[in-house]
Amino acid sequence: LDAAFSAVSDFRSYSQWMPWCDHGEVLGGAESDTFNCIVGFGIDAPMLGRIGDQVQYTVHVVRPKQGAKYARCVATSDGFAYGDALIYDWKFKDSQQYPGSHVDVVLDVYFQAKSWAYLPMWDALENRVIADMVTAFKKRIKQLSITARPA
Repeated sequence: LDAAFSAVSDFRSYSQWMPWCDHGEVLGGAESDTFNCIVGFGIDAPMLGRIGDQVQYTVHVVRPKQGAKYARCVATSDGFAYGDALIYDWKFKDSQQYPGSHVDVVLDVYFQAKSWAYLPMWDALENRVIADMVTAFKKRIKQLSITARPA
């Protein structure tokens, strides 16, 4: 649970592992349950060229506590170059099937386009973006889990 939550809530490290992220910055207060951050991204899209922006998010977290079986990280943007809203809602729960050794992860994504003209772009990229995020997330939690193991 800790490794999964840490991977998603450490926005400063996004450029090291999150696909298409080239910048991550916390704007103070990362220790609190609500803080702001900026994530820069750039995606090379066929026939469209590079699509990118610096997106500011308000982040709300439910941190894992000792013995807790649940954590959450919700990043909400109220607007950026291509959308009026973008929300990533990560939920982490200790697996009922494999308690203590596996974590169930749910990612809900909400995108509200700034204009109808951006909807075909989102439709074309959505599955690739989400699939690549999930793949990178799995690799990242493996790295964090190995690093956190006592020698």
